[in-house]
Amino acid sequence: MPIVSRSDVVARTWATPLSLVFIDGGQAPWEVFKLAVSSGRFVELPRVKSLGVLKKIRTS
Repeated sequence: MPIVSRSDVVARTWATPLSLVFIDGGQAPWEVFKLAVSSGRFVELPRVKSLGVLKKIRTS
């Protein structure tokens, strides 16, 4: 189900685990991308042009 909105608005009430998040545009998404990678909870998959994809690392 696609949701098109500002992330700060959606994040206030979102509680469902996500399998895919697509963030479009600007410097802020790049900062989020870098934070996710540096957390050690995600690995970066091969890029397709300018599209960066992260995969969550499963923890037991």
